[in-house]
Amino acid sequence: MIRRLLTVVARGSPSKFSLWTAHGLAWVVSVGFAVLVLPAGDIDAAPALAAPVALTGLALLSIRHLDERRFIRKTLLFIFAFALFGFCWVGILSVGLFYSPAAIALLLGAILVPVRAKASVDQS
Repeated sequence: MIRRLLTVVARGSPSKFSLWTAHGLAWVVSVGFAVLVLPAGDIDAAPALAAPVALTGLALLSIRHLDERRFIRKTLLFIFAFALFGFCWVGILSVGLFYSPAAIALLLGAILVPVRAKASVDQS
């Protein structure tokens, strides 16, 4: 798995690496809090724990399925990143602080996505 991530970065796709990192961090925090909170009987916290995972998952889907529409993809990634920062801000005193590394990685992934495709160089 680490080898695959390193090949993604080596192929020149740091935005995908950053988005996968954000999604992984969101999963780790959500599962960690689910193990601590849900057995205590607070089942109402489950949707709040799933929201950051859903936001980062939608970001991954947008980068996979909107390959031709780069401006729309970049805009959606910024929307998801700011929504995750909003979640962090609203829940800063409870779980929001722990999701901030995922929000930073998602914002970095949105910044690193190119708006235009690289022009191919014709060497004739």
